[in-house]
Amino acid sequence: DDDEDDEAEDLLSDVREWMDEQDAVTKDSMSDFNLKVRFQGHVDSGPPDHIRAILAVLVGQIAEGLDLAAGAKLQPGAVAKKAEPVMKRWAPLLEVIYSKIEDALEGSDAAVQGVFEALASREGSSDNGIAIAAVGIFMAMRDIDMIEDDDLLTGCKRVDTQSTVLDKFVEFLEQELEDDEEDSA
Repeated sequence: DDDEDDEAEDLLSDVREWMDEQDAVTKDSMSDFNLKVRFQGHVDSGPPDHIRAILAVLVGQIAEGLDLAAGAKLQPGAVAKKAEPVMKRWAPLLEVIYSKIEDALEGSDAAVQGVFEALASREGSSDNGIAIAAVGIFMAMRDIDMIEDDDLLTGCKRVDTQSTVLDKFVEFLEQELEDDEEDSA
């Protein structure tokens, strides 16, 4: 199990290094990303691992300067505003890699749990701060064509630590999906 953790950490470092080197992100970034990952020896890693690693790097950028401690005055909308340009910049890569995940459940878990894990690894973060920041990031994620609302909803419902803010977001997604069904009926 320690080997798996080391492998995930190595993948994360290599992904972070590659991302730091990118000036522009385009659809062509995918082949360059794959070459880097494979060249570094991560031949057993797949799209879910790649999504988790990329999101870990992005969440680190988004969470920089955010107070995730208990009692902080953090709001999901403020986090979403900070996350939107980051998600939009990396959308070409996120969308392509996410689309390569064949199992919808595995995809939603990789996206949702990846965000939660990255936030939980931040020093001084509280469960409430993590949930608020995660919801803000999910709001920004909805603005790119990576994950469908129903998959995001499934991922959010599968989170171990539920919270008021996450419950409200789940209700919001359910309402959105219901409205979409009514509109298409």
